[in-house]
Amino acid sequence: MAVSFPYDCWVGLAAFGVELTASSYQRLAATLVATDGGAANDVTLQWPMATTTWGLVNEVQVWDAATAGHLVNAGPVISAVNVALYERVRIPAGALLVHSIIVPSSYGTGRFGVGRYGTTRSIALSAAVLLMRTFETSDPCTAGAWTSVAALPGDTFPPSDVCTAGAWTPAEPSL
Repeated sequence: MAVSFPYDCWVGLAAFGVELTASSYQRLAATLVATDGGAANDVTLQWPMATTTWGLVNEVQVWDAATAGHLVNAGPVISAVNVALYERVRIPAGALLVHSIIVPSSYGTGRFGVGRYGTTRSIALSAAVLLMRTFETSDPCTAGAWTSVAALPGDTFPPSDVCTAGAWTPAEPSL
């Protein structure tokens, strides 16, 4: 497999070399574009919200297909992440750094001669990858998501409606 940049690939998440198989998990399409000394993802890669617990993620994998395919290379994340229900993970733009490498492709007496290697270009991760965990944003004031409750006997606080205009603002997604 010869590699040149930009390089279209799919990025997956794994624990100890085994790709995740949890519900709502999927590989993400990515384009690695040339940078000084290698290449990097050109946009933030953000996985969908976990609809079940995904568990530990301590590795990022680069694949040549969205499903099945060949594992091109893999490398560690800076800090392992446990992905729980309703969380999301992402790799910021530029955080998946790779460089081109030359790897042996065959050995023997074929067209390369006795004792000589044929070679091909591939990619290797240049550094540990920054994988960030965030929570799915939600708005409890969406119709049907929240109902004000009248004060119960013995309550010392008056009932309040946090969905009154100006009383509550959804938090911005963390970066």
